[in-house]
Amino acid sequence: MPRPASQPECTTLAIPPAGVTTAPGLPLAPARPPGRTPPPLPPYLPRYFRYRVWLPAPGGREDRGSVMEENTRVGQSRPSFHDRVPYLGRLEDKDRDALLGLGRVVRYPARHHVISEYEPSTHVLLIRRGRMKVTTSAANGYVVLLALRRPGDIVGESAALSGLCRSATVTTLEEAECVAVGRESFLSFLDTHPAAHTRLSGLLAERVRAGDQRALESAALSVRERLAVLLLELARRHSRPTDDGVMLTVPLSKQELAGSVGASREAISRLLAELRDRGVVRTGRRSLEVLREDVLRQLSSGGATRS
Repeated sequence: MPRPASQPECTTLAIPPAGVTTAPGLPLAPARPPGRTPPPLPPYLPRYFRYRVWLPAPGGREDRGSVMEENTRVGQSRPSFHDRVPYLGRLEDKDRDALLGLGRVVRYPARHHVISEYEPSTHVLLIRRGRMKVTTSAANGYVVLLALRRPGDIVGESAALSGLCRSATVTTLEEAECVAVGRESFLSFLDTHPAAHTRLSGLLAERVRAGDQRALESAALSVRERLAVLLLELARRHSRPTDDGVMLTVPLSKQELAGSVGASREAISRLLAELRDRGVVRTGRRSLEVLREDVLRQLSSGGATRS
């Protein structure tokens, strides 16, 4: 499988995490010679490796579930709404099979609340198909996008580990299929599979670090810069090509966009209108097409290009 032209070559040997294998035929750059320092990579052009993980179906059926395959960034330089590697992709095959075998398969329609903030449930969901968004809201209705989850991710682990009520709402962006595992079964699994427990601890630590980076970005960047960063992130992760650019496939409202960058809905409306007038984006009802990623990159780094 040839590397897409838009992806830069690796500057060092990319070693996948445990339980993750590289797809056959994808070349990886050799390790750099001793004494040579690789040139720094520009923002939004990080190193990539490709991995493929089978998500087995419970019960050992012939249908082995879905294949999770995508480009994953190594050495991420910007905070992301994604986990660098999904939880199931971090596990050894035997641990992954054991965990998925503990639950039952559940299916959800698009735009369905699979977990609601403040509810007392404590089960975890392991996503096999579909994407979800994680949001939280204030008493005045201000909604913040916390994360986007994809096949292989785990959601609901916070309540399962703490025994507290749900801290966020999880909503499907499209039809989804998950494996639901009860709290007691999940905690027992972690007790008897220390490697899986360690992988989960590492995942949670990465999420905390990403949250810290977003907090720093919120304080250090202007609203315009933060919006540009968000649009680039969505364009890179959740989009499909069009004749003029890329169409975002995550239907976020202006309120959700505003909450994601710590701004008011009115400020986001003004900035989107400005970007639309400059030919950088094209907007519709809960739709957004990015036409000029190069301009967004300049804006994200404090540039004021008017081209």
